[in-house]
Amino acid sequence: MAREQGWPRIVPLVSLPHSGGTWLAELLTEVPGYARRPIRDPDGCTAEHDVCQAVFESLPADRLSVVKLHTRPRRANVELLERLALRTVVLDRDLRDQCVSRYFHVLADPWHRHHDHYSNGPKHDALTHSVSVTLDEYLPWVVGWREASARSGTFLSVGYEELRQDPAATLGRILGFLGIDLPPVEPAAIVDRVERRTRFELSPRSLARGSTARRGWWAIGGTT
Repeated sequence: MAREQGWPRIVPLVSLPHSGGTWLAELLTEVPGYARRPIRDPDGCTAEHDVCQAVFESLPADRLSVVKLHTRPRRANVELLERLALRTVVLDRDLRDQCVSRYFHVLADPWHRHHDHYSNGPKHDALTHSVSVTLDEYLPWVVGWREASARSGTFLSVGYEELRQDPAATLGRILGFLGIDLPPVEPAAIVDRVERRTRFELSPRSLARGSTARRGWWAIGGTT
């Protein structure tokens, strides 16, 4: 029925790391018929946060799919999504929150390449390093995707803050962009179902289990 209604077969969710991408993916997969599906990447393009046509061709033609990616806003990536006419949700976050969330994530993940540095050194040094990573890697990501979203109707830019403040209304806006027509009460019901199984914690065990919510700037006494 969903395909007959013209719902998109593939929903790419391009998210900034540590910005609520897992949460939004779970909200979208509560839409009837959709599932978050693993991809096959024979060319290895996603390893460098790029995307190639083979990634989308690997998805089942007779199923509705949500694909969570961290794709860079390189021209080739943007043009591919536009050429394939894939309406894409782009999720970012206040970079102060993202930076601190990343710090807590690294502390909780013993397999992260920076875990020993953050765990064994002064907190100030670890946060300074996280700021450096954010400025070098994530600031260009946010700027690039916001520019692409402003230019093209293929992309919808969403902030984690608006999703957190009013998840039902934000989900409704996303579904409208995707052309997914649900009863007006359904976004709130979806949010409620996902929140019931979301763990507001961060530990190695919770990282392995699935959806978590992580602390940001305000957790360390940040101010504007």
